[in-house]
Amino acid sequence: MALPIMLSACSGVPVLWSDPEPQAMQVRQVGALRDCASPQEGARVQLFESGEAARAWAASRQRDRLVRDVRPGRPYVVIELGTASSLGSGIAVRSQAERIGKRVRLEASLFQGDAATAPCVVVALPPGIDASHTVAVYDAGGQRIAASQP
Repeated sequence: MALPIMLSACSGVPVLWSDPEPQAMQVRQVGALRDCASPQEGARVQLFESGEAARAWAASRQRDRLVRDVRPGRPYVVIELGTASSLGSGIAVRSQAERIGKRVRLEASLFQGDAATAPCVVVALPPGIDASHTVAVYDAGGQRIAASQP
C-alpha cells in the first residue's frame, strides 16, 4: 500500500536524469583562414576557455591572423577541417547555436573548392562555456562534423 502512495507523491517531481531543455544562444565567427596548415587529416574542434589560450595556440602554430579579433575574458572554439579535407575548402558557422546541459551544438555551412587547403575558423562563445562542455559542429544536413573533448 505504501508503494502507490510514494509513487503518486513523486509524480509531480521533474525527472532528474533527463536532458535539460535546449537553450538558444548567439555565437560569432571572428576569424577564418583558407589554410590553417592543420597537421591532422580529419576535422577537429578545440575549445579554449579564454582568448589568451586561443592566442597562445595560434602563436604556437604561427597563425596569429586567425585570432586577431579574439578578446580576453570569453571562451572560443577553433574548428579545423583538416588536411586535404573531403569536407570542403571553406566553413561558415551560423550565429544561432544551441546549448543542452554541457553540450553546445554549432551548425556550419561547408563550401567546396580547392581540396589542397585546410580551412579553419575561430568562433566566440558566450561566457559560461568551459572545459567541461562538449562543442559539436554539424553541417546544414545534420551530419556531425567533429566535436571537442571535455
